[in-house]
Amino acid sequence: MRARFINEEQKQGSLFRSTNENWLWQLLDGGIEMPEMVWPPKFISFSRDSESGGMDKFGHVKIEFDEDEVFKQGAQEIVYETDFFDTHSDISNYVTAYSDKWDFYDQQGYFDDEENENKVDREHWYDWKAEIEGYEHEQEIIATKLKLVPGLIKKISFDPDVYNNQDPHEGLMELIKKYNIPYEGTKS
Repeated sequence: MRARFINEEQKQGSLFRSTNENWLWQLLDGGIEMPEMVWPPKFISFSRDSESGGMDKFGHVKIEFDEDEVFKQGAQEIVYETDFFDTHSDISNYVTAYSDKWDFYDQQGYFDDEENENKVDREHWYDWKAEIEGYEHEQEIIATKLKLVPGLIKKISFDPDVYNNQDPHEGLMELIKKYNIPYEGTKS
């Protein structure tokens, strides 16, 4: 179990995504589908942790999704174990930038067999399991497509500091109101 952060929020039945206005607008205007033949792969990321992605400044919009609705659309939970990452090279590359443990050890200059073990600088040894565990706090769920359906979005939160006391784009606000999606962080 990991330590909790101040103001960190986790709601049963909710998934979160930090993003920007353009991504939200695209979702509301017809949905999002990631290209299949892109390498490194791209996914739509969600987390059970409301603050996940916030430190990376992915955007100034936080969307709270209904977990069941996201999974109905084919989302997959990432399992932060070596076997999972070694058998899902697309997900491994997306999360860690390494296709699998062999790619990791090769790029690090390490070896994972007894014959070469003595050649590794043990003081600076960092293994594949530790690499994966470094991402576990993200509690990530991924999908390759997402369509707006009733109940998918529970709430949209805009960061008022980013908007300097102005509202998001008028067209985006019209879509949010059209679909009767609760929102906060705007002046109107």
